[in-house]
Amino acid sequence: MKNLLFLIFILSLIVLGEAQVAYQMLMLSLQWTPTVCLVNTCDAGKVASFTKKFTIHGLWPGNHYNPQPKCPQYYYNSFEPKTVSLKGQLAVNWPNMLAADDEFMFWAPEYEKHGTCMVNGGSFQQGDYFDTTLKLKWQVEAISDIRVALSSIQPNNLEPLNKILLLLRSTYNVYPQLACPWTQKNTLAEVRFCFDKFTLQLINCQNTIVVCGTGSGGTDIMIPG
Repeated sequence: MKNLLFLIFILSLIVLGEAQVAYQMLMLSLQWTPTVCLVNTCDAGKVASFTKKFTIHGLWPGNHYNPQPKCPQYYYNSFEPKTVSLKGQLAVNWPNMLAADDEFMFWAPEYEKHGTCMVNGGSFQQGDYFDTTLKLKWQVEAISDIRVALSSIQPNNLEPLNKILLLLRSTYNVYPQLACPWTQKNTLAEVRFCFDKFTLQLINCQNTIVVCGTGSGGTDIMIPG
């Protein structure tokens, strides 16, 4: 009997550990289509629809100095009702630009790697993850389109990283994070905004630069036109 009770106790700890993942903030990653298609083979039809736009890469629960917590393993469900109802908005705001891949190949891994950290029993499910991601994108865009915030930056010209950060800071009143591809370290790929996990209000990202401006790129990067 004691052994059975001990086993139940251990199993309860495992379940609780999976259901209550510790993280401090949310990071919304918005990717710049020209850079995505510079380093990947994109679908020509989608490129025509999303040329020179920032679209969603993902929403990532994380910690300021240890960004990626280990999320529980739940699988993407294409038939989850709320996800189905959001598919039209997701296709517009969260397109998969890669050739030969459909949206499922993008949405499913993002949910399974990152979104499952936010699942909390019956109160927050898969569809809520996608709904929250869309709303946070619209919250950023209600302040300003990133393209407008960076309108003084000439396309394809190398510009100081700090100049770009300060332009974004002056528009959004927080410091976002800039990210570049490993193969194109002087080319802006993503602007990432950080949010308080409880209030969903914008906060400063602690790490403002990822990969960008290293190697031959120095401290300057460009935004492809």
